[in-house]
Amino acid sequence: MKNRIKIGFIISLTIILLNISITVFAQDTITKMIETRETIDVNSFEQELEENGTTYIYSGYEKINTIPETKEQVYTSEERIVNSNTKEYLDSQFESTYFYEDETFKGDLKLKDYNVQEMDNGYQEIIDSKYIYYNNLPSNDLEQIDKTRVIQGKEYVLINVNWSASNSLYIDETKVPIEYNGKALYQCVIKENNPKTYKVQAIYEGKVTSKIVNLSYLLTYTEVENEEPIIEKEENHIIPILIITGGLITIGNLKLLTSKNATIYNLQKDTLVKLKAKRIKEGSVIDLTNCQNINGNNFVLVIKDSSYSKLRGKKVLIQLNNQRKELVLLSHKIGFKF
Repeated sequence: MKNRIKIGFIISLTIILLNISITVFAQDTITKMIETRETIDVNSFEQELEENGTTYIYSGYEKINTIPETKEQVYTSEERIVNSNTKEYLDSQFESTYFYEDETFKGDLKLKDYNVQEMDNGYQEIIDSKYIYYNNLPSNDLEQIDKTRVIQGKEYVLINVNWSASNSLYIDETKVPIEYNGKALYQCVIKENNPKTYKVQAIYEGKVTSKIVNLSYLLTYTEVENEEPIIEKEENHIIPILIITGGLITIGNLKLLTSKNATIYNLQKDTLVKLKAKRIKEGSVIDLTNCQNINGNNFVLVIKDSSYSKLRGKKVLIQLNNQRKELVLLSHKIGFKF
């Protein structure tokens, strides 16, 4: 509100004192953006352009700092066959980071998860043997021995019996067994599953950065003005001096109070198209969501020289729809992408 009062007062005072309207003329310029991967000779820049019947001559250039493009990247490793699927074991088998690189991007990715698939390794058949002891049998006849036995739910088949005398008598001085112990061997074919193994792939995620960083040159061309003959006549120079002085004071104050110190451009076919201008400070958000003339994903933030010294090293945010880009102001012209 105070600024508005000051502005109104300055304008009113100037008009009253000078009783004249002031028109400020600025020489028209156009800009052209060149992107290249290699440093180019500035002498090779086109020296003259013609746009809509108007001729412009080359008046200078400036390099623009371009922020490398970044993106989220997921990488899945090759399969490995391992003997356990516990996280501790898998962590010991895979690296915690993976260096990703392709033709365009590179960067370190962090281990996030695993794809684990249990493998069916089949089974093998083995013969399991069990011994059953029969004691103090009246004879060593196999009829006394079970031909099959169920042990732990599995049926075992009698294979043979080893007999030994458990009690004997001497008849006519001959030792004759009268009771027997039998050691019976039973066997069963058992299927055992082979040890489990696992197919595992490690999943890595992270941000990668473009390997290619283009050099950007912002060329400026100034309109060539047609010279007109100068007609000399005697004039009163006091009034023009007052007009110019008052006008400059007014313009200076207006500029100081209302000027926008940051402008966002969109690079379209080597031409910078203005999207939005705004007065910014540290932490300001420049929202491009409602800009209708965006074409492509190359943008340039230009900070006025008069404001850059105060903003150097500060952070600003650029908003486009649901995307937000944080820029650190290390140059008064910064190229960036979403």
